[in-house]
Amino acid sequence: MAEPQINPWSGTPSLDIEKTFAEFGIDSIAPVMAELPEVPYFMRRGIVVGHR
Repeated sequence: MAEPQINPWSGTPSLDIEKTFAEFGIDSIAPVMAELPEVPYFMRRGIVVGHR
C-alpha cells in the first residue's frame, strides 16, 4: 500500500490523526479553545485542529 500523503489538494482517507500529530509535534487545539473568550470560526468548524 502507498505511503499516506498530505497536500492542499487531496489526502488519503485513512489518515491517523494521532500519528500525524506525533510525527509533526502538534498538540490538540481543544485546550486552547477552552481558554479563548471568543473562538474564531475556523476553529469552531474544525478547520484548525492542532498547533505547535
